[in-house]
Amino acid sequence: MMDEQRRHDVGRWLRFAKADLEATEYIANSGTLSPHIGCFHAQQAAEKAIKGALIWIGIEPPRRHDLDLLRTLLPADFLVRSSHQDLSKLTDWGVEIRYPGDWIEATESASRIAARLAREIWETVLADLHSARLRHESVPLSPFGQSESVSTVTECFGKVCSNCEPDASSGRS
Repeated sequence: MMDEQRRHDVGRWLRFAKADLEATEYIANSGTLSPHIGCFHAQQAAEKAIKGALIWIGIEPPRRHDLDLLRTLLPADFLVRSSHQDLSKLTDWGVEIRYPGDWIEATESASRIAARLAREIWETVLADLHSARLRHESVPLSPFGQSESVSTVTECFGKVCSNCEPDASSGRS
């Protein structure tokens, strides 16, 4: 895949992951929708963030929802691989609970826990992408199509990561 196309694809995966993250956090905090919807969006946020990281390193993600499988496809030095050893519960929210059956019913507490875990995975994936970008380990400098001369993490991820919004005092946007 060409670098420009890869940057575009990673950006799309991360934007979709962020939208799912915002949805799960809204549902978990507001209680306005069924908790199983929040749990589903938590799994989707984690899955899309991990798949974005896979595309970033040049791996076409398999069409699977198993977060543990996806996580193990990442390089060994990616923190999301070591800091989240068992994502099977979150995987279940994206697969098993989508339909009525013999599965456990999602609770408001489960929705809040799933949303927190999705947030942790999101932040860990972004940290991994920041580190990979700074090390220049055969990955594109920016998934958002900025110039190859981009030198700061802020310029690289400012469009999806609230922790690295462009610094207004520097004149960068």
